[in-house]
Amino acid sequence: MPQVNLIRHTFLPVESIRLGRFVRNLDEPQSDYFDPDCGLHQEPIVKSHVHYDELQQRGTDKSLTVLLTSLVSASWTKRRKWYTQVTTDRVTTYQLDNSGAWFKAAIKIEATREWITESIDQGDDVYIVVGYYTMLDTQVVEGAGEELGSSAQLVVPVTASLAAASIAAAGVMVPLDNVADPGVSSNSVNQRAIRRRFVATGEQICAVQYRKVRFKWFSSRDLDKALLESESRWKMYSNVRGQEVGTNDVVEVDLQDDLELESDHEKVPSETYGDFLL
Repeated sequence: MPQVNLIRHTFLPVESIRLGRFVRNLDEPQSDYFDPDCGLHQEPIVKSHVHYDELQQRGTDKSLTVLLTSLVSASWTKRRKWYTQVTTDRVTTYQLDNSGAWFKAAIKIEATREWITESIDQGDDVYIVVGYYTMLDTQVVEGAGEELGSSAQLVVPVTASLAAASIAAAGVMVPLDNVADPGVSSNSVNQRAIRRRFVATGEQICAVQYRKVRFKWFSSRDLDKALLESESRWKMYSNVRGQEVGTNDVVEVDLQDDLELESDHEKVPSETYGDFLL
């Protein structure tokens, strides 16, 4: 199953997200959500990745800690328009065990169907949180400044194996208009810069893994009762999309892995860990 992971532009405390949560906004999984009570008390799949151990591995795509810190650094630099470097010694992954079975159990619940129906009426997409990544005691260095009479570039290291149209294999190139870093060479002798360093203490969520709920439409006129009464299919009693009664009034839901985002997110593929969105 392909994995689609959205790098967050800010950290979230681990208490703010639950696995199996239905959300409408990928960037805000802690708001406007629904947590179904399926009665399936599944323990999450938890795996820790320690940076020290990963240094012994061969191949740039095997080290999740190095990969994730590089991607978070690049994403934060892009969004904040200034240089950001994020480092940590431990990354932990939490994944929903058998997300397909969880979804089938969740949509049997009337409250879940009502929440999905409300989302459809509002024109919202629906996603399920199937995993997330955390960093422990993360160190963050941010820099900003200005230069007079010169131009320069800043390179934020990214794992060399990553391939994306807008991300070079050796790094992410960021204009230095509002960025300064002591390691960047420049011909200017008149340079002012500020730099701050802080630690995000404890365990913080830095990326969330989603699957999207896909809607398929049918007409109740064309379905007999047996087909209508499906665990993944139900009748919508509102006037769907302004059409006449009995036309496209039955929705069927299932899961898909391609999020089909129409936004400024950039996709960075990883053979080992799935696609990441910056």
